[in-house]
Amino acid sequence: MDEDVSKKNLNAYRHSIDQIVAAARKDLDRAWPTIRKLKPEAARDALADLMLGLTDRYGNAASAVAAQWFEDL
Repeated sequence: MDEDVSKKNLNAYRHSIDQIVAAARKDLDRAWPTIRKLKPEAARDALADLMLGLTDRYGNAASAVAAQWFEDL
């Protein structure tokens, strides 16, 4: 494998993962002001639900990007 192609693929992978992380953080940042105003038990439950949703949505996206990256190697 050509070293330049490898670096190009790695940079594309990193860029895709960075976009996924930024989107997840944006969703968390959007929800946080509401969650932090809740009573502790309700905040815990809301945060747990939010994290499950973020993990499902963005974890699946990151998995797809990683799978494609490995296929392209």
